[in-house]
Amino acid sequence: MPVDHAALLGLIRRAFPASALEPLPEDQLADIRRRFPGIPEEYLELLRHVGAGRIGSMGLALYDGPCGPEEFFDEETAADLAGTLFFADDFGGWHAGFDTRDGWRVVGVSSVAPRPLPEREAGVGAFLTRWVEDRRPNRGGNRPE
Repeated sequence: MPVDHAALLGLIRRAFPASALEPLPEDQLADIRRRFPGIPEEYLELLRHVGAGRIGSMGLALYDGPCGPEEFFDEETAADLAGTLFFADDFGGWHAGFDTRDGWRVVGVSSVAPRPLPEREAGVGAFLTRWVEDRRPNRGGNRPE
């Protein structure tokens, strides 16, 4: 089911007013599409309408494009994570990304045990919606604000 980006952005702003997100311009989205053939269009739509930046003051960093494992991990670990592209992190050693070898499935990777573990949601928008809802006030989650 497609995610309503306006509703997601509203949820983020209500739950985490310290968020700072900037939508990406079309030329940057076109560059991402060119550099990463097969990248989910749903992810590009999220960058177009919700943007990149941070959710909360130190909750989740949304990158302005996919990053390879070599940007975060040593050479051996990065080689073990080949095929994984990251789109976010929690400022604490956990990353969200895509497993490009498994149909661009959304995965989480901990720096403690760096291997891609599938998330419940099929898309980035649904993943972010759950992430925000699990951590908003009065929901029992840790609020990264």
